[in-house]
Amino acid sequence: MKWWTRFWKRRKQDDRIKIMLLFFIGVIGFFADAVNSGIQVYNMMRSPVEYVVSNSSASGLTSYQMSGIETMEDIQAVSRQRESSLTLSESWGEMTVTCLELSDDYLTLAYGMSETGAMKVIYLNGMAWNQLMQASGEIRSESEQADDISENGTEQADSLQLDYKLGEEEITGTAWIVYAKSGVPNDTACAFCDADSVRLSEGETGVRIQMKGQDLDGTTVKQLGQFGLEVVNSGDIQQNSLKQEMQFLRMRYAVIAALLCLAALVSLKKYGRRIEYKK
Repeated sequence: MKWWTRFWKRRKQDDRIKIMLLFFIGVIGFFADAVNSGIQVYNMMRSPVEYVVSNSSASGLTSYQMSGIETMEDIQAVSRQRESSLTLSESWGEMTVTCLELSDDYLTLAYGMSETGAMKVIYLNGMAWNQLMQASGEIRSESEQADDISENGTEQADSLQLDYKLGEEEITGTAWIVYAKSGVPNDTACAFCDADSVRLSEGETGVRIQMKGQDLDGTTVKQLGQFGLEVVNSGDIQQNSLKQEMQFLRMRYAVIAALLCLAALVSLKKYGRRIEYKK
């Protein structure tokens, strides 16, 4: 610890040491920020991306187009989708939200959702769940939530049994309404449930595709265009790409700033003594 004692004494006597200390702190801070930004960029590049595509013509997707999508590289899940109006009701009243009907395979592979019981299960994202809680007044303390366990082992605070009415056909029944805490789109209030292939084909509003990683070179969009498909949610994809690019620029400038601080630190250490000796 002698070096630290000498340094601390010189810090009080020499302003150059104070400046060197500031540059040293700058090197550590900027380097840590660069590492953190790099980790975030890496995670964003490896995170799944969803594309919602539709036929550029008025007709629905053809079997040729679906076969082409399924043969694409790095595809994780694909399903026709149908947007329907979902109404949930009980004694407190009712709430209406948009529901995405997807295949059971897509819900399992993309979102990790699966129905194990006989009763229908409808999942709500965070915004839709908060809307339901406000409408139903189901705001309980943590102790009440811990004591309220459903039959399948899920906290009752995260699932409710409600009556539902789905689509223009007004399909009715009773379902478990489950809070999907993560892994699903949460930009707007939305519900998710499974539907069979016949129902999805009849009321198809597009095809939802989940890719394993980011489309850095635009290959995925080009392939979809070759099949005569257009990306419906291109705005969301561009926004995600912009976030990734901004995070990469932050990492780049943090590295540059750290190198500049390091260069200044080395210069002060190397040439500062020469100036003192000349004096």
